[in-house]
Amino acid sequence: MQKRKSHRVLEFFILATALFSVLMVWLLSHDYHSEYSLRVWAKILAFGGNDFRLEDSGILFPYVPFYLFWGVTKFPGLHTEYVSYLLSILAAAGVFAHWNTFLVKKGYRLKERLLLATLVISHPFALWGITSGLNNALTFAVFYMFCFGVVRLVLLRDLHSILFLTASLAAFFLTDDRSMYLAIVMFPFIPLIAPDRMLKESLSSVYVILLTPFAFAFMSWMYLNWMFHNDPFMFMHAPEAMYNGVWQNSDQYSWLNQWGGDWIASIGYSFWLSLLATPATIWMIWRNRMHERVLHTAPKLFLMPAFAAAIGTVGFALFHAVDVLFMQMAVFMTALLLLPRLRGNSMKTLLGLLLLGNFGGWWIMHTSDAPQLNKWKAAILHSVPDSTSDVQLAKFLNEQHYSTLIDERAGYRVIAAKGNVTNLVLPFRVEVKLVDKYFLKTVDQLAILNPNHRLSVVDAIGKKYEGIYWGGWEGFHLVYDDQQWRIYRRNDIESLAAKK
Repeated sequence: MQKRKSHRVLEFFILATALFSVLMVWLLSHDYHSEYSLRVWAKILAFGGNDFRLEDSGILFPYVPFYLFWGVTKFPGLHTEYVSYLLSILAAAGVFAHWNTFLVKKGYRLKERLLLATLVISHPFALWGITSGLNNALTFAVFYMFCFGVVRLVLLRDLHSILFLTASLAAFFLTDDRSMYLAIVMFPFIPLIAPDRMLKESLSSVYVILLTPFAFAFMSWMYLNWMFHNDPFMFMHAPEAMYNGVWQNSDQYSWLNQWGGDWIASIGYSFWLSLLATPATIWMIWRNRMHERVLHTAPKLFLMPAFAAAIGTVGFALFHAVDVLFMQMAVFMTALLLLPRLRGNSMKTLLGLLLLGNFGGWWIMHTSDAPQLNKWKAAILHSVPDSTSDVQLAKFLNEQHYSTLIDERAGYRVIAAKGNVTNLVLPFRVEVKLVDKYFLKTVDQLAILNPNHRLSVVDAIGKKYEGIYWGGWEGFHLVYDDQQWRIYRRNDIESLAAKK
């Protein structure tokens, strides 16, 4: 019996992996690349050719995705930018294999499980989360495990369940910056989620058990930031930090222009989008309103992403509500596990509402306007070529042998397109920091990003040598200009070349 169960899990995992691979290959064939994956790949390339130090490895970012990506690329034959998407596929396939296992336990037949999985996977929120890059796929997987932990706690009401939930919450924090908003929402919801017996014995102990690992992870991150950056909150307010959100470029996001800063409007609209995209969850709650476990748990899980999206919007930290609301699909998947097996008309109604939610989700995606969403939507239908400027600069740098000082954060697309860091000098290297501007006497070229570009806020070269983009620098002359990047080369380098 155990062997048959293992076969069911493995077969569904293989099926899900194959399906997600087809979807990912389709997007990649249209030149789609997630911003996050390109950033991490550029850092991995940078570490391969320069001095590696802990403070450069992603302390300003949730570091589980980075170290996972970096660790896998160490395996022979896997040193490639596509590892990010391979890991995304495996994480998503693991989630659906786990879900399938518990649907089997509930008594769902193969046909029913395939229909449910197909409708969930084809939902644009789930598709976007799974295929838009490693951080979103891992976030989807960890949040699913968090919701599953809540369901397990409600059903089993034991210490192992609450420990599982605390571990998933801590893992969520180390995986994704959006966990902060969900943690804020979860804090007042704990008394509503925890079993009555635990609450009667000691409410404070429930808080302590659930939040101690999360608090420990938070304080350990503060310590690392203090130790390496002399600021314990550097990961929250540094220009390049993910927890800083998108507020610096909020003018590019119509969502933030419309709803940012308005609590009532952002909560209402996030809740409306949740209803439109996942009506099946609301129906399950209403149909089973007399079922204590469902009414005790499912509405709280459903409200968490909506409230978290509102908090992130008010704080100008989300490019769109979908950045959090895609996790509603994990809520539906785990909420279904609270119910006995649905049969007959109930099952047909659930499948119909899932299909309706798919149409609602696609309508939301179609009417939403944000650079990340627009690029992903475009890649579903046709090719979306990368930034011409970054690709052309990468080609220019590969064709000449001069050493070039460039910021790896502002120029991550250049490094990713170049495919190596040969002849590149990056600002985090020890000699650059120690020698400061006297280092200009030993570097051949400077790559400066246009100060009007959105990434100029993290361009250490442009900040260190302020005004060089427009006015040049004594002893250097302009050799490359495409309106986005400018390359200034030392005059004496040209003189030496002429003498030879």
